[in-house]
Amino acid sequence: MEHPPPTEILRSQARESPTIEQVEGEFWRIVEEPTDEMEVLYGADLHTALYGSGFPGFPRRGMHARGTEGAYANEKARTDEEQVEDHNYSTHLWNVNMFPMNPSSVLRHVDAALDIPGVTVPWLYFGSVLTSFSWHIEDHALCSVNYIHFGAPKVWYGVPGHEAGAFESAMRKIVPGLFDTQKHLLYSLTTMVSPQQLHAHGVTVSRVICPARCFVITLPNAYHGGINVGMNGAESVNFAPPLWLPWGLDVLKKYKADGRAPSMSYDQLLITLAKFLHPVGDEHPYDGLLDDPIAQERQEAARQYNGRRKKSSISAKPIGAQLAAQHVLSNHRSRPPASALRMAEEQLRRRVEEEEEARNFALADVGVVTMRKMRGGIAGGRDPQTSVFRDTAERDCAVCAADLYLSAVVCTLHPHRAVCPAHADKLCLFRMYGDHVSDDGDGETSDVEDDMRLPCNAREHHVLLYRHASQELRYRCGLCRDQSTL
Repeated sequence: MEHPPPTEILRSQARESPTIEQVEGEFWRIVEEPTDEMEVLYGADLHTALYGSGFPGFPRRGMHARGTEGAYANEKARTDEEQVEDHNYSTHLWNVNMFPMNPSSVLRHVDAALDIPGVTVPWLYFGSVLTSFSWHIEDHALCSVNYIHFGAPKVWYGVPGHEAGAFESAMRKIVPGLFDTQKHLLYSLTTMVSPQQLHAHGVTVSRVICPARCFVITLPNAYHGGINVGMNGAESVNFAPPLWLPWGLDVLKKYKADGRAPSMSYDQLLITLAKFLHPVGDEHPYDGLLDDPIAQERQEAARQYNGRRKKSSISAKPIGAQLAAQHVLSNHRSRPPASALRMAEEQLRRRVEEEEEARNFALADVGVVTMRKMRGGIAGGRDPQTSVFRDTAERDCAVCAADLYLSAVVCTLHPHRAVCPAHADKLCLFRMYGDHVSDDGDGETSDVEDDMRLPCNAREHHVLLYRHASQELRYRCGLCRDQSTL
């Protein structure tokens, strides 16, 4: 690739500002024909719950406990009209904070206990000239929205979602040495290859310039990257229209094959959506929401947030604590679109077939003899007497890092281990664990090291934990219409 002569954009402030194309050309010259080492400054992945959002919004879980008083230090100085205007913006559907909870986004039905940074909670980005965001797809192949609040434009490059495989093949041919040393290179967001090189390998690449006060939307499974041509500030978050659901299942299989841990439970999302179509007994999709401690914590955050506002004005009342609490709960009240329910049912059927096959392997082929329904929830995930897992909602398979929301196999002799049913035969094989063995979340690893020394050849020590029986799963996805056996 031929590059224009260096523009010396970092050496002179007296000259006329370089064009976007000149900055872009200099960036690719530095990447492909470097002559000097260069360091640039980029503030990335800044949590809006800690640093504030560029959009008005209601507080999220735990904000009142994270030292964010400064975010509201000037609240008393604002007029009632400004507060009401903030309220209007805070609930506007083009507010980046609202995208994950948009009525058409299925992310609003992800477990209420989870505020996932960068996925359901926006991140801030402060770029400078020649900074970049490397080629990647979003977590779980989700859609994303990126808004530039101020400053210089971003140059975006994008590859269609259906060409993700072609993109990955091209990358392996262009930089084979990097893949030899970094198995998960494309997950690391560290590699930039020019659009021209990708074009030469048959990959379709689009380019768009996004100036300040404009949005860029990326679609499921679409690789994208880009360059900042100067100082700017942006905000980004994920969302998931119904059309994303099939992509979500496909990427789950890819994560499992690559040993990459998911950032949310796709199975929990499918089960929640399925409750709208096939409730069991008198079950309601929102049962327990008002008693959920996380929902209560959010309401308390809303009360504290609104307690800082002026209470004397009638015009400020619409943004009081009651409305804030209603806003928090309403994120989960609306029935999903019919298209989301149809797609969720279809994907759940595929997952149920995979789940039944995995459970049958654990029971019939491996010889696990004990089955036990999960209990205790997240707070009581371990038996207080034996430390054996009794709920694995927050655990990943020690072999493949798959989500263990639906089921897991555990061992009474090795309480710190849990695997998916498909890897039940690897549960007590020390050599299979490698980097996936981790501490118990409290920084202590001695117990893990000790229990690895225990031999375990007897399958009677293995337990298959399940959240929903197979018959219930079949009912949830419409494969069975009879509730009498549930």
